[in-house]
Amino acid sequence: MSGIKRILRTASKIKNLTMSCSFETPPGHKTIALNQNKILHSASLMKLPLMASLYSMNSEGSLSLSFSVTPKIFFQSYIRGKTFTVERTLENRPHSLFELTEKMITVSDNQAACVLMDFVPKDRLDKTLKDTKMKRTSIVRKVMDIPAHERGIDNTTTSSDICRFYRYLFFGEGMGFFPQKNMMELLKSQKFNQRIPSWILRKWQIAHKTGTIENHVYDAGIVFSDPPTIFAVLLKGCDIESGERIIRSVLHDYFSDSIQIALIK
Repeated sequence: MSGIKRILRTASKIKNLTMSCSFETPPGHKTIALNQNKILHSASLMKLPLMASLYSMNSEGSLSLSFSVTPKIFFQSYIRGKTFTVERTLENRPHSLFELTEKMITVSDNQAACVLMDFVPKDRLDKTLKDTKMKRTSIVRKVMDIPAHERGIDNTTTSSDICRFYRYLFFGEGMGFFPQKNMMELLKSQKFNQRIPSWILRKWQIAHKTGTIENHVYDAGIVFSDPPTIFAVLLKGCDIESGERIIRSVLHDYFSDSIQIALIK
C-alpha cells in the first residue's frame, strides 16, 4: 500500500477525526491535498504571519526588533470593554521584540504573542496575509482572548494557506535575504519536535511550527530533503497524545512512500 493510501486510511478509520493536510515536493508542486481548504481554528499557527509582519515592519524601519518592553499579562479583548489575562511565562523584565519573537516561535509562548500583537496593526497583519496569498486565513484577536472565544470569535486558517506561507518563506518572495534567513533560523530552532518521526529529524533539517488547542493538534513546516518538502497536517477531534501519534504516522507514511523516496534521493 502506498504512503498516500495509508494516510487516507488513517484519516478514515479514526472516529470523529477531521484531517486537513497538504504536501508539496518540491515546494509549489502539490503531491497530497486532503481537505486542504477546510477552515479550522488557527491555534498557534497564527504566529507565523505575525512573525512575518514583525520582520517586515523591522525591514522597512517602522518598528525595531531591538526595542525593549516589559511583558504584561493583562490585555484588551477583541470584545469592547472586556479584558483577559495570560499566564506569566516570561520573566518580569524588559525583553527585546526579537527576544519575544524567538519565544513565540521556538516555544510557542502565548504571553509573548499577545505582547507582540500590540505592536502590529490589524491592517499590517491583513497585508501579510494578502502578500502570502493566505486567502482563507483570518486573524482578528490575540491568542488566549477567552471573552472573544466565548462569543465564537476565533482566528482561522487552512492547511493549504499554511503551505502558501511556507512557500512564500522558502522562495523569499517579497522579503530581503536577512528577514528570510532569520525567520527560517527561528523555525529551525523549534523546541517541540515530538510530532516529527525521529529518523526524519536525524536525516534532514526541519523548519516548522506546531499548534495545539483543545481537540486540535497541528504541525507544519519545511523538510529540507532533496528536493525540499512543505507540509501542513491539521487534526481536529483528538487529544494531544493521539494527535501527535497520528501526525508522526502521516509524516512517516509520506516520506516512506516509494514515489516520495524516488523524489528525495
